[in-house]
Amino acid sequence: MKTLLTFLLCFPLAACASSEKTVLVAGSDFQAQTDARGAATVREILNQIKKDGYENIDGFLFCGDYTTRLNNRRGESESGISALKNALFPARLGIEPHELVLIQGNHDPVGTAGLAPSGDNDPAHRRYGVFVINEDDYMWYQGDRPTNGNPKISDDEDTVRRAAENLDSYLNQKYKQKFSAPIFICSHLPLHYSMRTYHHGDARYAKHLLDVINRHAENGLNIFFLYGHNHSNGWDNYLGGGRVFLPPGEKIPICVPENSKRCKIREIAFTYMNAGYTGYVSTTDPNDGADRTLSLSLFEIDADGNVTAKRYSPQGKCPLKAPGVPNTKNNNEESKLGLY
Repeated sequence: MKTLLTFLLCFPLAACASSEKTVLVAGSDFQAQTDARGAATVREILNQIKKDGYENIDGFLFCGDYTTRLNNRRGESESGISALKNALFPARLGIEPHELVLIQGNHDPVGTAGLAPSGDNDPAHRRYGVFVINEDDYMWYQGDRPTNGNPKISDDEDTVRRAAENLDSYLNQKYKQKFSAPIFICSHLPLHYSMRTYHHGDARYAKHLLDVINRHAENGLNIFFLYGHNHSNGWDNYLGGGRVFLPPGEKIPICVPENSKRCKIREIAFTYMNAGYTGYVSTTDPNDGADRTLSLSLFEIDADGNVTAKRYSPQGKCPLKAPGVPNTKNNNEESKLGLY
């Protein structure tokens, strides 16, 4: 499969036809060593966005994880959310509380204040759509061990199937409405297969979601799938590490649900990317050449629904996609297995 794309500073996903723009910013994994350091990184990136001429952001999406701790204490996640907001609101980019969609990650317990509900989170102006897949809908360790919202592993696949059915209903409505604006599906976990799937079951049941998304994208909906989660141990090195971006027509490996040790290569009909890690990106071998950029992504939407995607780091605008390199974890296990 392809692991390299042309290194574009921005990627126009349709021809621009209007000067009226809606600007949406997204990120994930507010997991720096301290909340203060995470907030400082977000401020630095927002300053670069402002320097590039953006004066007003109309929406902010965040794909989960507001603390590094896994202790089921809501206060830890709520502290991270508060620090994130304290970076966003004073930035003088017009970001309002009602314009935030903050989804649940695997570090965020059930009941964490400030998280968006699962499903339809469309803004009232309808210049874009937002569907939220919280971590309890599409959990880590799928079929492997219990998680916060799913105490039994036996119903993990049924839970993901229900999430896919809810997404199907939402997208069916968009199709009936002839919705021409972009639709952003926000998930903490990605869809693609990796060694994290092989060992721990993450994304094991992704096929149920992928089938729904592909079908509706092939029917004409302009869909973006944004994810986080995979910023450690070099899981995503082969796709670009800290900067993954795959437009429609690219291919990704998807787990065979019956067996977490197997995957199949599938073509995608939608745009697939990590939202932008804001805390850290790590890899097994620091000299392997894997990308470790911290970033936020930006989407410029014109009045006709055409989208230009960009990515910003604390140093400024950067390519959406980094080169893929092998994951060296477990003595180069990824390459030896030859799964993808």
